[in-house]
Amino acid sequence: MKFDVIVIGAGVAGQTAALEAARLGARVLSVDPFSAEEGASRTGAAPLAWLRDTALRSGWLRPSAPSSERLRGMAQRVLATRLTRARADTDAARKRLIRAGVQLQDGFAVLTGAHQVRIAEATAHEAETIVLAPGSRPRRPERFPWASGVVCDSQSVLALDRLPRSIFILGAEEEGCEFASVLAALGVQVTLIERRRKLFRVADRDVLEHLHRGLQQLGVTVATEESIESVEPREEGGQRHVWIRLASGRAEACERLLIVAGRIPRSDGLGLEALGVARDVRGFLSVDENGRTSLPSVYACGDATGPPFRIGTAVWQARTSVANALHGISTSPPELPLAVHTIPQIATVGLGEDLCRLLGRETFIGCADERDLLVPGRPADPVRALKLIFDGANSQLLGVQIAGGAATELIHVASLLLARSVTPEELAGLILHHPAQCDAFRAAATDALLRSARGANRATAAAPPAC
Repeated sequence: MKFDVIVIGAGVAGQTAALEAARLGARVLSVDPFSAEEGASRTGAAPLAWLRDTALRSGWLRPSAPSSERLRGMAQRVLATRLTRARADTDAARKRLIRAGVQLQDGFAVLTGAHQVRIAEATAHEAETIVLAPGSRPRRPERFPWASGVVCDSQSVLALDRLPRSIFILGAEEEGCEFASVLAALGVQVTLIERRRKLFRVADRDVLEHLHRGLQQLGVTVATEESIESVEPREEGGQRHVWIRLASGRAEACERLLIVAGRIPRSDGLGLEALGVARDVRGFLSVDENGRTSLPSVYACGDATGPPFRIGTAVWQARTSVANALHGISTSPPELPLAVHTIPQIATVGLGEDLCRLLGRETFIGCADERDLLVPGRPADPVRALKLIFDGANSQLLGVQIAGGAATELIHVASLLLARSVTPEELAGLILHHPAQCDAFRAAATDALLRSARGANRATAAAPPAC
């Protein structure tokens, strides 16, 4: 059969690409290679978000927070519903595609030509454009005993029948920190191990301090500049656990070891090698700013193209790819925001102060926290810090970093402000609703103007962070 667009992959990126192509009048086939999978592999990061919501709703911020056993019971009920939720979300997505006029087909797909796709070794289809959105899966370093049942990745840990009472997490990038804070908030004894001195690299040191304090308050043991020397699965009294020895000599037993070692694309078996589709050194599909691969008729979007592995980015990539394929529209890539669902949340977009300092770029900043907001009382989960970084030469906004509160919501406002290259004068003059945590932008801009007026806010390559 002949189509205008064939989309391989039915995750968020694939769904978006298929819906956008149908909206633009194309005849679309959506292929789901992983239709038989259930559980965490189908729900992605959703179960972790559900668990975080459980911890927040349970009142962990209050002195009268529920006991660990009650929290564990709540979390178990959330995990028990993951398959039901996954099926419901999948069914809803398929109905949206059908309403849009998209034809659906399940089965693993192989590219047999620049315009041809064979599905389940039987059905062959042709299309002017093929969009690849197969997603990614956790990377599993070979040196760990994965078959033991006590070593998990970020996908299999969400498929456990029950929460462990103790867990070691290796890897303190965004995903590792998310698991550490959420599991600790649910009563799990957590040790977070990271070989570098710093937690994830996208935020400035002073902003990350809020995350450090949050992890400490939750009881997380953070071991930086540390690594795992050996892992020994054991079983005693019918209970499995793992004995871990660190490079520092410390040895300890825990119920589970979670390895967060990045992700790899689910592109094996698609026939890309035979067609000469280029990949980078880590195996991710190489694409230009419009999502086109080295084969002009083939586009790619979502996790298969590499970091940051975020749904918002995948949606933008999918729409950009389809617009370019069908109408030749080119879009300049924006500054991609990063939202980390830790407790407290961390979100960033644009350049950070630490990076500007390394580049020797002159900047000035403005900071605000919940004390600066025109909000009566104190929000249950306040903005811990909102930091604006401005160009020292033209006063235009270079970056925004937020900790706490509604950081993952406010960062979208920050992205729009960054795209407009606003100045602190323009930000300070915004009319914002009260009471609202969004007022932190006005407060931080005012702070930047005050510091600049005092001549004390010019940051050079040797200057320490200003907030």
